Amino acid sequence: MRHLTQAPHAANVVLIDLIVVGVASLLLQFMRVVIFVKLAKKASSGMALLPEIRHKRMLLSSSAIGVLVLFMYAAVGTPLLGNITPDGVYLSEMRNFSTVVGSLLILVDCSTFDQWHVVM
Repeated sequence: MRHLTQAPHAANVVLIDLIVVGVASLLLQFMRVVIFVKLAKKASSGMALLPEIRHKRMLLSSSAIGVLVLFMYAAVGTPLLGNITPDGVYLSEMRNFSTVVGSLLILVDCSTFDQWHVVM
């Protein structure tokens, strides 16, 4: 019921109802965009439109997906590239593809662009 008591929400409900019914024209769709732009101008930044907790959750979930992808590549790269001898400048006893942890170290360095050209 709060959507009907506040004016911007009630205007959105009315506009959506008119669009669903088929009475809406390009003018009504334009007015909905105008209402959104007015609300966006009142906010100090784009980050203020959403709660801070939601941003932390999105950052945490996207970081978890990134770590999962790196771990999958490390797990696949260990049997494929584990026989490479560490004789180069970058590959050493700690950083090589013989273990999953070593593969993960190399992939994290490459994903942060830290000496990726030396690995290649």
